Amino acid sequence: MYGTHTTYYESHRFNYAWAQINNLRLLPLFLCYDSGVFTPISKEDPFILHIRPVNHTDADMLFTFFEQLDRETNFLLFETGERILSRQQLEIRLQQILEGDSECMWVVTGEQRISGHLGLRRGNVRRNRHAAIIAMGLLQSCCGQGWGAKLLQHAESWARGHQIHRLGLTVMPHNERALRLYQKQGFVIEGLQKDSLLVNGMYVDEYVMAKILT
Repeated sequence: MYGTHTTYYESHRFNYAWAQINNLRLLPLFLCYDSGVFTPISKEDPFILHIRPVNHTDADMLFTFFEQLDRETNFLLFETGERILSRQQLEIRLQQILEGDSECMWVVTGEQRISGHLGLRRGNVRRNRHAAIIAMGLLQSCCGQGWGAKLLQHAESWARGHQIHRLGLTVMPHNERALRLYQKQGFVIEGLQKDSLLVNGMYVDEYVMAKILT
């Protein structure tokens, strides 16, 4: 199960609202990454698993997705039942993000459900607009099929097109699958945050990782 937490702990410059839903924003293209090429995905074929940007009608599916994700893994920030946004609040938050220009989110979706997500948020002042932080998670049924790599490739493609120079994230050292994925996608370990999280009564470290886009 993949999980990143940079959005919550790397910097206090980002507000708590982002932490509630791992940051969402509409990218106005429906894309799927296949063999190194981004191609359009038909909205009329909802039963084939694919990646697309989140939209304002996804609130119900996202609510269900986050509930299940938090039950399935201890690699993410929230414990089961800890996310406080209702479906209605989530819909309002989505609309706020869709109207902004600093956040975006992609979802792995099919059969009218969401099985994975990646959220990206860039800095909101001139000195950190070049840097973005990401968070992602996949349901167990979606793991091991290459969707994590494809989500990261979508994020990097968007970042390169929006003058973002640095992508950052954090990951627990024992989350070996996610760590291998990030390293394979070009992220490097920059440091260790000791006792960054408290999980099931035990303090857990996190690696700080980043990829510089040249």
